[in-house]
Amino acid sequence: MRIIEIDFSFSYLIYFVAIELTSFHEFMTICSIILFCFTFLLIIAHMLPDDTEGKKTAKRLLIFICKLANVVLTILAFIQIFISDWSFDIKEDMEEYL
Repeated sequence: MRIIEIDFSFSYLIYFVAIELTSFHEFMTICSIILFCFTFLLIIAHMLPDDTEGKKTAKRLLIFICKLANVVLTILAFIQIFISDWSFDIKEDMEEYL
């Protein structure tokens, strides 16, 4: 839980706001699923053994990739928030899909 608290708390907050503002557009739903998967991948990466130099390098690389993906997904969420014009457009989406 400490990993989620340190590395992903801001990301989950931004995604909550972004999904609320964009009313579950497909792009944000896919990004949220990817963020959720990277959360578990980062937890697994922190649990990997680092007794040899090769395992230590692999562990650092996996942690770096997960943290980089976290930053990229958070930036995408910010972009999606600004694209949505800060409006709750659930009514327009319902009319479009019906």
